Amino acid sequence: MVIKRMSQRHAVTILGTCRAGTEPRRPISLLDISEDGCRFFEQHSRLSVGQPVSITIQQIGPFDAIVAWKDDALVGVRFTKPIYGPVFDHIRNQLDNPEWRPDPA
Repeated sequence: MVIKRMSQRHAVTILGTCRAGTEPRRPISLLDISEDGCRFFEQHSRLSVGQPVSITIQQIGPFDAIVAWKDDALVGVRFTKPIYGPVFDHIRNQLDNPEWRPDPA
Protein backbone atom coordinates (compact mmCIF):
# COMPACT_ATOMS: atom_id res chain seq x y z
CA MET A 1 0.00 0.00 0.00
CA VAL A 2 1.37 3.41 -0.98
CA ILE A 3 0.64 6.36 1.29
CA LYS A 4 0.27 9.59 -0.65
CA ARG A 5 1.63 12.72 1.01
CA MET A 6 -0.88 15.46 1.59
CA SER A 7 1.68 18.27 1.87
CA GLN A 8 5.30 19.09 1.06
CA ARG A 9 8.06 17.92 3.40
CA HIS A 10 10.63 20.40 4.64
CA ALA A 11 14.07 19.25 5.81
CA VAL A 12 14.75 20.41 9.36
CA THR A 13 17.02 19.67 12.26
CA ILE A 14 15.01 20.27 15.42
CA LEU A 15 15.12 18.61 18.82
CA GLY A 16 11.90 17.43 20.40
CA THR A 17 10.34 14.69 22.48
CA CYS A 18 8.00 11.79 21.86
CA ARG A 19 5.69 10.17 24.37
CA ALA A 20 3.76 6.95 23.91
CA GLY A 21 0.95 6.38 26.39
CA THR A 22 2.08 6.85 29.97
CA GLU A 23 5.77 6.26 29.23
CA PRO A 24 8.23 9.07 29.96
CA ARG A 25 9.03 11.51 27.15
CA ARG A 26 12.01 10.41 25.06
CA PRO A 27 14.28 12.72 23.07
CA ILE A 28 13.94 12.75 19.28
CA SER A 29 15.62 14.58 16.41
CA LEU A 30 13.20 15.78 13.74
CA LEU A 31 14.59 15.34 10.22
CA ASP A 32 11.69 16.68 8.19
CA ILE A 33 8.25 18.08 8.79
CA SER A 34 5.07 18.90 6.90
CA GLU A 35 1.73 20.24 8.06
CA ASP A 36 0.53 16.63 8.25
CA GLY A 37 3.40 14.78 9.89
CA CYS A 38 7.10 14.42 10.49
CA ARG A 39 10.02 12.03 10.32
CA PHE A 40 12.37 11.70 13.25
CA PHE A 41 15.23 9.70 14.71
CA GLU A 42 14.69 8.08 18.09
CA GLN A 43 17.57 6.06 19.46
CA HIS A 44 16.47 2.55 20.51
CA SER A 45 12.89 3.25 19.40
CA ARG A 46 10.26 0.87 20.75
CA LEU A 47 7.41 2.45 18.79
CA SER A 48 5.23 0.38 16.49
CA VAL A 49 3.12 1.18 13.43
CA GLY A 50 -0.37 2.35 14.39
CA GLN A 51 0.68 3.41 17.88
CA PRO A 52 -0.64 6.79 19.10
CA VAL A 53 2.09 9.19 20.27
CA SER A 54 2.46 12.77 21.42
CA ILE A 55 5.18 14.92 19.83
CA THR A 56 6.61 18.10 21.32
CA ILE A 57 8.79 20.21 19.04
CA GLN A 58 11.15 22.06 21.34
CA GLN A 59 8.65 23.84 23.61
CA ILE A 60 5.72 23.73 21.14
CA GLY A 61 2.99 21.15 21.41
CA PRO A 62 2.16 18.51 22.23
CA PHE A 63 0.86 17.34 18.85
CA ASP A 64 -1.05 14.06 18.78
CA ALA A 65 0.07 11.68 16.05
CA ILE A 66 -0.05 8.07 14.86
CA VAL A 67 3.06 6.10 13.87
CA ALA A 68 2.70 5.59 10.09
CA TRP A 69 5.94 3.66 9.50
CA LYS A 70 9.15 2.64 11.23
CA ASP A 71 12.59 1.59 10.01
CA ASP A 72 14.84 0.82 12.99
CA ALA A 73 15.43 4.19 14.69
CA LEU A 74 13.68 6.24 11.95
CA VAL A 75 10.00 6.88 12.57
CA GLY A 76 7.33 8.58 10.45
CA VAL A 77 4.18 9.93 12.08
CA ARG A 78 0.99 11.55 10.81
CA PHE A 79 -0.47 14.29 12.99
CA THR A 80 -4.11 13.75 13.94
CA LYS A 81 -4.71 17.46 13.19
CA PRO A 82 -2.52 19.34 10.69
CA ILE A 83 -0.25 22.12 11.91
CA TYR A 84 -1.27 25.18 9.91
CA GLY A 85 -0.34 28.81 9.60
CA PRO A 86 1.93 30.77 11.89
CA VAL A 87 2.72 27.80 14.17
CA PHE A 88 4.00 25.69 11.27
CA ASP A 89 5.94 28.64 9.82
CA HIS A 90 7.52 29.34 13.21
CA ILE A 91 8.60 25.70 13.59
CA ARG A 92 10.12 25.62 10.09
CA ASN A 93 11.72 29.04 10.03
CA GLN A 94 12.69 29.74 13.63
CA LEU A 95 13.39 26.39 15.31
CA ASP A 96 15.37 24.68 12.54
CA ASN A 97 19.11 24.55 13.15
CA PRO A 98 20.76 23.67 9.80
CA GLU A 99 24.21 23.75 11.43
CA TRP A 100 23.33 20.44 13.14
CA ARG A 101 22.34 18.83 9.82
CA PRO A 102 24.90 16.35 8.48
CA ASP A 103 26.46 17.09 5.11
CA PRO A 104 24.93 15.01 2.31
CA ALA A 105 27.61 12.60 1.13
